[in-house]
Amino acid sequence: MAIDLRNYEPALKAGSDISTTGAITGGSLTSTAGISGTAITGTSVSVTAGAAVLNATAVPASAGAVAAGAPVTLFSAGPSLYVTSDVPSFSAVKGSLCINTAGSSTSTRLYVNNGTTNWVAMTSAS
Repeated sequence: MAIDLRNYEPALKAGSDISTTGAITGGSLTSTAGISGTAITGTSVSVTAGAAVLNATAVPASAGAVAAGAPVTLFSAGPSLYVTSDVPSFSAVKGSLCINTAGSSTSTRLYVNNGTTNWVAMTSAS
């Protein structure tokens, strides 16, 4: 069942909350306070300030990175961006990147996947 929120516009003032277990579709959804949920989907998402993704979740170790939902995936089956607390050892799409937050040298901070579980360390200047 669809509800046209235009009929309720006078009741939707600044500071109001909208809560649903269903979907909100059509047009655009704008908020200065924040939009949250388990899934926000669409043809495009535009963020003009900062975006906090998994901000209540600790950085997972490599073994739990995929299960914790750590990747940000580009395109439908393209490379992903992972953040882990150790050297990556899981399977990922070729070209995926992994940032190791515990990396302490020029060759242990960033990795590029070269196919399945083959992660190649990238060396930085400092």
